[in-house]
Amino acid sequence: MKDIFIHETAEVSGSAVIGSGTKIWNQAQVRNDAVLGENCVVSKNVYIDEHVKIGNRVKVQNNVNVYHGVSIEDDVFLGPSMTYSPMVTPHLITALAPMEAPLLTSVSVISHSVLKDRGYISLVNVMDGPKKTSSPMDT
Repeated sequence: MKDIFIHETAEVSGSAVIGSGTKIWNQAQVRNDAVLGENCVVSKNVYIDEHVKIGNRVKVQNNVNVYHGVSIEDDVFLGPSMTYSPMVTPHLITALAPMEAPLLTSVSVISHSVLKDRGYISLVNVMDGPKKTSSPMDT
């Protein structure tokens, strides 16, 4: 690991893989077996969960949460205070109707440049989602 900056208040697991040129700023937490590519910036108070994969040249703004089951591809900007999770329905709905609250197996966030020829649609590409039955959110 060369040219890596980790702020003294950041918590980075010894099993995390951090690419060259990456900077991890104050109060960020990078958990077990997370993989961060080269030349990334992980800003203040960011949480990166176990086994998350982040590509090269990714900018993660302040207060972002990236949970297990999420992959971030190259050249993606994650705006401030966003949460990336494979949960389809909110926790409240899960508590009220656990049988009807599907979970995804993974979520992949791709660069806007991949979508530019089709217009700005979305930065989230859902992979391997469940076959949804019904949910209180549908009514």
